[in-house]
Order: sequence, then C-alpha cells, then structure tokens
Amino acid sequence: MNIQFFKTAQSSKPLVWKIRFGLFLFLPLVLLAFTTKIAASSEVSVVKRDGKIGKYLAGRHAQSIDDSNSAINYFEDLLSSKNNNLGIQDTLFYLLVKSGKTQKASPLAHKIAKTDSKSAPLAKLFVSLVYIKEGKYQEALDTIKKIENSGINYFSRTIIISWLHTANINFKTGIALLKKEMKNPAYVAIFAPHAALISEYAGKPELSRKYFDDALLQYRQVGANLTRLIGEFYERNDEQSKALNIYRNFNKLSENETLFRYALERIQQNKPEIIKLSVNRGVAEGLYHLSSSIRRQNQYQSILLSRLAIFMYPEFSFAKLRLADQLTEENLLDEALAIYKKLSQEKVYAWLARLRVARIYDYQNKLDEAEKILLAMAKERPKELDPLINLGNMYRGRDKHRQAARYFEKAKTRIRNWMPMHWRLLYSSGASLERLKRWPAAEKDFLKALELKPDQPSVLNYLGYSWIEQGKHLLKSKAMIEKAAKQRPRSGHIIDSLGWVQYRLGDYDQAVKNLERAVLISPADPTINEHLGDVYWKVGRKLEAGYQWERALSLEPEKNQMKSIKKKIKTGL
Repeated sequence: MNIQFFKTAQSSKPLVWKIRFGLFLFLPLVLLAFTTKIAASSEVSVVKRDGKIGKYLAGRHAQSIDDSNSAINYFEDLLSSKNNNLGIQDTLFYLLVKSGKTQKASPLAHKIAKTDSKSAPLAKLFVSLVYIKEGKYQEALDTIKKIENSGINYFSRTIIISWLHTANINFKTGIALLKKEMKNPAYVAIFAPHAALISEYAGKPELSRKYFDDALLQYRQVGANLTRLIGEFYERNDEQSKALNIYRNFNKLSENETLFRYALERIQQNKPEIIKLSVNRGVAEGLYHLSSSIRRQNQYQSILLSRLAIFMYPEFSFAKLRLADQLTEENLLDEALAIYKKLSQEKVYAWLARLRVARIYDYQNKLDEAEKILLAMAKERPKELDPLINLGNMYRGRDKHRQAARYFEKAKTRIRNWMPMHWRLLYSSGASLERLKRWPAAEKDFLKALELKPDQPSVLNYLGYSWIEQGKHLLKSKAMIEKAAKQRPRSGHIIDSLGWVQYRLGDYDQAVKNLERAVLISPADPTINEHLGDVYWKVGRKLEAGYQWERALSLEPEKNQMKSIKKKIKTGL
C-alpha cells in the first residue's frame, strides 16, 4: 500500500499543465517531486509479533478514510515503541503536515531530512522554512540547495532562494534568478508576481509595477490570487484608485462581489492595506501560488503546499480560505468547518466564511443550523442577496421548491439595478418555478436572465428544453441549444437537449448520434437513457430501445417518469 506525497519525476519530458487562476495558460512541469511514494515494505517491519499489528492496521484504515487525527494517534503510538522505523516516520510526518500540525511535524522533519528517505525532500523543505522563520537565512539556503532541483522543487527552490538572497541584502542575485527563468515565456506567470514582491521588499516599487504588468499580460482573465497581490500592492503604495479598479474588474468579470468585499470597503473608508512585506510572507506567497497552480491536478499535494504557506505566515487569511475550500471539495468537512469558523471571526473574509459555514451545515444535513445563520445574515445586511440565494438553493437541492421560490423572490425584491451577475438568481428561481408548474413566471425569469446574459449556456438549455417539452418554439429552441452546445460540448444534459430537439423535429439520424454521445457523457442519467430508447424505437432499433428503457428504469427516475418508462417497455411508442 503506497502513500503519495509528491511524485518523483520518472521522465525528463515536462508535462504541460494549466495554471489554476489563468485561462488557457500552460506551464511545463514534471509532476511534483518533493514528496513521494512510501513503499509498504518500509513499514511492514512494524507488523511483527510485537502486538502492534492492530494499531498499524487501524492507522492505515483511518488514513484510507481521511480520518487524519485518528491515524496520527495510532502512528504516534506505534512510533513510541518503534522509534527508528523510517516508514512510520514518513507516514506520520506526511499526515502531520497535511493536517496543519506543524509543531509536531518539526522534530520529525529534522530527523527525516538527514536520511535518504523518499520523503526527505519535503522534510528538507520544511526544515529550510523553520530556519527562515528563525531568521537563519544562510542555514535555510544551505538546506534548500540540497533538494533535487526537479519537478515542483524547481519552482519552489527558485522562489525561496531568490527571497533568501534578497533577505541577505543581495537583491541583484535574487532578482537575477527570477529574470533568468522568465526568459521562458511559459514561466512568466509563475515567477513575475514574485519578482514584483521581491522588488517591493527591496524598495523598488517601480520595478514591481513592471513585473506585475508582465504577469497580467499572461492572462485573459485575472484570477483571484493575482488580483489580491496587485490590489494589496497598490494599497501599500498609496495608489487606492488603482487598487479599487482591479478589485472591481475582478468582481465584474468573475460575477463575484463577495471575495473582495472587505478590500473595497477599507479603500472606500480610506483604510488601505498597510501590512508591509516580510521574507516570511514573501515565501508564503510563493508556496501558496504553487499550491493554487496545481490545485486541479492534485488536491492533496496542493493542500500540503497551502499548509506550508500558512505555517510560514499564520495570518495568511486568503490561503486559509482557499485551503478550507479545498478541504470541502475533498469532503473533509470538519477540518474545513474549523477553518471557516475561525475566519468568520476575522474582518477580511468574515462574511464569506459565514456563508461557507452555512454551506458546510447544509452538506452535513443540518439545514436548520444553516438557515439560522443565513437568515441572521440577511437581516444584518438588508441589501445583500447571497444569504437568501444560498438558502433558496439549499431548498432547491432538496426538491423543496416552494420554500426555494419564496427565498428567491425575497432576493429579487432587494435588487435595484439588474446586472449580468444576477442571471444566476433568475436561473435558480426559474428552475424552481418550473418545477412548481408556474410556467409563465418561470419563463419570465429565464427570458430576463437571457437579457442580462444572452449567451449563458445553462439558461439557453433550460429554456430551450422547456419549450421543446411544451412543443413550441422548436426551431428557436434548436438554435438556442446549439449555441449552448458549442460552449459546453462535454455537458451530457445540453447534448441530450440537442438530440431531443432533433428527435422532435424528425431528424432521427442526428438525434441518434447526439443522444448516444450524451449517454456516453452522462451514463447514469435516467432521462438521457430514456430519450435514447425513444429515438432507437423510431429508427427501428426496437431491441436496443427496450434495453435503454430498462436501463433508465434501473437508474431510479422520478415517479411520473417511472410510470411512463414502464409503459414504453410494455407496449413501445
């Protein structure tokens, strides 16, 4: 049984992968090297005739179900009697870092860093971070240079070494390292923001502006992290109008008014971000940037880097927020909830964290607790939409559309000036109203959503499919769904709608192709399987039609749909 930290590179050919917050920008990387596989054979020596097998297996089981706290307890107990077992040390060290228990991880890191263990690169990185926090920059430099310069180490080493040279009053050497790497255009997005931060730390803000501009040129849409870095830079350097613009541009393009709410408020109140850069914070920014860059490729490896970033800079609220989001995605809800609750007591992301706390309660089937939080927030800020929209969506997700529609309606009454971002509210509201068979009101919401966001694929699909089911506007529906399908060619529901409108228009050959494609994309959807059965029947493939209907029936469709499918199985169309 293997545990992966960061994979050791097996090939000299770089992989090209997408930077988390940039669209269509690819960065060649060898898949992650500073943490690695721990072979089961290195731990199997624990399982001897010494009465420890139960704890070992219990620890492994706890680890397999992501119960890190229990796993840590079991492996700590094992290590107390097997002090020199490197495999147990490796496993425990990994779990401690992943869980954010860095104080306990530190002694193990110093031990493992002196070995040839496969997790030694991570341990050496950790030890170098400890030295940086202690102000022992030369010791940190000596340690980090011992890490193999490949994979993710290539990037982390470069950023951290640049900071260490700058900390040792050798800015020219530090910035030269980054400039050398930025000769490769693919690396500009990674290194330019850190060249900007290092330049600012060295008292060269004009150079910082240049490097931030270089970074911005790499993106079609600026992500949250780069927005934050540049916005805070402008705030620190008394350029509040520029900071305001970059935060507002992010809100407009991302349709998200919540993330930088506090940043906008503090600028408008003339209380800008004034926390100066430090070496610790700069290194933390580098680690977090790498974490966000690999988030889609490997959540667990990204979590480790985020934990190390927070270790370096414990006040790193943005990294904590994103870490909790990652933990939520990995279904580590209790860990995420603990972080959100702490953030809800801080100024910067308090509002967003409270929304996230309610979301976690929703995931944990504690709707009453979630509703209590969201109603209190809605009362606290009578102009805010998010608490009511989130509450409506929680009820919609439970098919309680009457309650959902009520909250969506309350949210709509708070809007004075409709903007493109409001399409989401209208879409959710329309969906619930449609399920309540209040079609005129639902249609009104969908049409209003398309006025605000004319090419929005989800709205185009929902409205178009609804019209198809009602047997009206078939040609218009077809054009709308084709537009949606061009934007979302991998959406099973949209491709199903395309095949279904072709079926209703009598274009059975094209309908077969698209409905077969839709089933391949979403094989567990009963409606798509039923539709494919219908079109098979129309083209004379009656045996296959029966099979698709039987399959649709096995996928637990809704009661009304179940009755219809059973009739088709019995008598056909």
